[in-house]
Order: sequence, then structure tokens, then C-alpha cells
Amino acid sequence: MTTRKRLLAVVLPLALALSACGGGHHYDPGPPPVAGLGLTLTRIGPDAVQLDWSFDPVAVAYDVVRDGYPLARVGATTLVDASVIGGYRYCYQVTGRGVSGAVVSVTSVGCITAF
Repeated sequence: MTTRKRLLAVVLPLALALSACGGGHHYDPGPPPVAGLGLTLTRIGPDAVQLDWSFDPVAVAYDVVRDGYPLARVGATTLVDASVIGGYRYCYQVTGRGVSGAVVSVTSVGCITAF
């Protein structure tokens, strides 16, 4: 059997099965859009990094994650992480949460090396 015939033998039944599902069209728009937040990281000493991010009027709290682990939940748009060790690289991300707890905004991941 040629490669083309083998491909048709696999793809054709799958296409027919999918087309048979048609009757109940269900559109799932997915989660609502999430606003982007700006993030600035500043070394403020050998054992501290200051994080500042942009304000989101919908967010009532911000979750700060360092290296993939929860660091803090705050109501402000700034945080000083005084638990860093000089010479190590740390990566942060901030997520804004609405009244219901849903994610309403997020920063990109920002990294900095403490000195």
C-alpha cells in the first residue's frame, strides 16, 4: 500500500466521524481576554528586589509568583522581596484577580539577578 493510500485510510474515517458530529454546533469562546500588565524589577540592595507593576482597575488583589512558586498576595502595585540571595537569578510574574477570584490581568515573566 502506498503512503498516500495509508494516509487516506487513516484520515478519511476520522474526517467522516467528525463531520457526523455536526448537528449540535457548540461554540466555546474560551476564557475572557486578560489584560497585560507591565512589570519592572529593581535591585535595591544585596538581599532585596523591588517589583512594580501597572494598575488594573478591575483587579482587587495581585498574586506574585517567584520562580513558579507563590510569594505573596497584595492589594498594591508594588512589593519588595527581601528574601533573595545575592548572586542568584529570580523570575517573577504578577497576576491580577477580580472580585470573584478570576484572573483579570497578568504580567509577562521578568527575571533579575540579585547582587
